[in-house]
Amino acid sequence: MLGNYMNADEVVIVTDVEGVMTGDPRVVEGARNVGRISVDELRNLSFRGAEVVAPSALSYKNEHLDVRVVHYQHGDLLTGGTQIEGEFENLIDMQEQRLACLTVAGRSIRNSPGILAELSDALRAAEINIDAVASGMDSITFYVNSDLADEAEPVLHDQVVSGTTLSSVTVEDDIAVIRVTGGELPNRPGVIQTVLTPIAEAGINLHNVITSATSIALFVAWEDREETLEIVQNEV
Repeated sequence: MLGNYMNADEVVIVTDVEGVMTGDPRVVEGARNVGRISVDELRNLSFRGAEVVAPSALSYKNEHLDVRVVHYQHGDLLTGGTQIEGEFENLIDMQEQRLACLTVAGRSIRNSPGILAELSDALRAAEINIDAVASGMDSITFYVNSDLADEAEPVLHDQVVSGTTLSSVTVEDDIAVIRVTGGELPNRPGVIQTVLTPIAEAGINLHNVITSATSIALFVAWEDREETLEIVQNEV
């Protein structure tokens, strides 16, 4: 915050760690320093336990302000450490491409370690990119580009019939996704309800809601996308 309002060129945070690490060195072996990381990446890590930089502090970083984290024993405070790049923006984005939803069901999913990896690997081997994943007690849902649905369905079906864990796969087309990303979302109790209530009042059925530390993804029918986008823009 001080760096922002002083129009500083750079803020150097001197601490007892050599910047942002690839993992907790107290837990994993071979943890190393990350030379560069984006504000978006670091804020997600910070909200999930990383203690290098407070998430609220990153709200004040703009694209013209350089920020680095270095160890107090580093010697040269003008080099090394981790460079934090970019700025965190409030963004409401509606994806232009139609999505298809492929749901794989199976009563044994919850007790089958590695089942998500097996399904994802099968799609990866077929060069099918996964836009989003949602899992439940008895099902796993993959969202892919609608143009790839006809390729993805037989790939997942092969996984269903190759074992006894899964029972069936189904496909639903013409899905739209609206994503809300913002630095203040985690600090607003009830923000998800604020978004969902007017959507429900408008009679729009939510196909799925996927949240992360700093974002909300709303999946609706393609025909409801414009109205949903307008509601979200008015509420967030």
